Amino acid sequence: LRLRGLHPRVPWKDEAAFSVLDIYGQARAAPGAAAFAATRYEEALAACRRGLAFPGALGSALLWTTAGHAAARLNRFAEAEASFRRALALRPRDLDLLTNVATACAAQGRADEAMRYFTLVLERDPRNAAARANLALLRRQIERVPY
Repeated sequence: LRLRGLHPRVPWKDEAAFSVLDIYGQARAAPGAAAFAATRYEEALAACRRGLAFPGALGSALLWTTAGHAAARLNRFAEAEASFRRALALRPRDLDLLTNVATACAAQGRADEAMRYFTLVLERDPRNAAARANLALLRRQIERVPY
């Protein structure tokens, strides 16, 4: 168990060790992909959590992302945002994850924060269609709100 990183007193592991451990997490969470495709989002979330019990790097980012999408489909946007932020911490250059964080913020009524994130994505990639569309939608919604 110590070699797999599942024992509380584990020695430090390099990135190669974590990439090997990703396989265990992915295998444990595999039923979640089918559940997500079948719109059984609670089941998909549970599978992601089982997979995230294993330490990893790339696989964990994918599981956090899937968990975020499942939570968003269940209209649990705070949970979705937290999951997307965990994935973003593992893959900080992933603009899709930053767009997902922004969308979750917007869904929670934090338009200013969402606009900052969408703008940041567009500064890094001016042709990002998702960020551009979501920012335009958010601006239209704000314009319709009576003050």
